[in-house]
Amino acid sequence: MTDRITTYIYAEDPISKAGAVGQLRTRPEIQLLADGELDQAQVAVVVTDTVDEETLRVLRALQRGGVPRTVLVSAVLDEAAVVAAAEAGVSGLLRRTDASPDRLVEVIRRVAGGEGEVPSDLLPGCSTRSVDCSVRCSRPVGWCSRASTSVRPLCSGWSPTGATLPRSPMSWPTASEPSRTCCTT
Repeated sequence: MTDRITTYIYAEDPISKAGAVGQLRTRPEIQLLADGELDQAQVAVVVTDTVDEETLRVLRALQRGGVPRTVLVSAVLDEAAVVAAAEAGVSGLLRRTDASPDRLVEVIRRVAGGEGEVPSDLLPGCSTRSVDCSVRCSRPVGWCSRASTSVRPLCSGWSPTGATLPRSPMSWPTASEPSRTCCTT
């Protein structure tokens, strides 16, 4: 078995935190950390209802605190939330409705490995819109320059703490082949 991914869970309320901890507690790939062990985290998972200023403040504080990679699990995600989260240093995004134990572990593993994860329906240009389809490390075809500039670092494993993270071997999509390189199922 490979090393367990040290993971810190933050939620805006105790019920959400208990739910996320309950989903990950028995997973052999994950080692959950207590509040006082934040400095040992490889990945922090932030669970919230919406991506608001308080959520962005928490995400920035985690980055400043030395957590190299973050996953944001939110009930409401839209294109504006993706851009704001990317600007706050988030490496992976997941909707709460999609956050099954297996899916959450999958996103944590990818993020810990230096990859990014964004729901495909939030990236224009993806032809597949299924719930299981997600974009990993690919340029959002057709996005405005601000969105592309914000999401490209997220998808390439960038961290605002200055750490150099490995890039994914996936290639950037071309406008003629977004479904092959942009979305996978």
